[in-house]
Amino acid sequence: MKSVLNWSGGKDSALCLRRILQGGTYTIDCLLTILGSTTQHITMHGVRQHLLEQQARQMGLPLQQMFLPEDANIDTYNNITEITLHTLQQQEGIRYDKFGDINLQDLRNDREQQLAKVGLQAVSPLWWNSPTQRLVREFLEQGFQAVVVSVIACSISRLQDACWMNAFWKIYRRV
Repeated sequence: MKSVLNWSGGKDSALCLRRILQGGTYTIDCLLTILGSTTQHITMHGVRQHLLEQQARQMGLPLQQMFLPEDANIDTYNNITEITLHTLQQQEGIRYDKFGDINLQDLRNDREQQLAKVGLQAVSPLWWNSPTQRLVREFLEQGFQAVVVSVIACSISRLQDACWMNAFWKIYRRV
């Protein structure tokens, strides 16, 4: 079944893509990513556009980029998303929109409502399927590696003293 995957450039998106491909029910016909029109960074994680494009090339998947004005409100976001998804639906036959979301119920509800307006169905393969610690373990056991490419300023001290990575490995060993 023809699908688009909302690609944030992060670990959840990568694990979501792996699950979809292993499941065999859906195809991923396009990655869809939202970038700031001024910053040209992925709005969700701040990943630079050139890294996003490298990811898509390495995976051999087409990439559809949506650019939001920096002062965009939810209505602007919804309008741009609706136009883009409607175009993908009409031109590519897309019927499903995949997300790597884990447990944000309000976000999931909003996405399902917005997708219903253009006749698409939301699918979230990671949704509450397992505790976060199991997802971390699955991510590592599948051979994925994460590279920190952007950091929220208040998190720098955690990265500098390696506590963040130590906690990550402790979670992995406990699961």
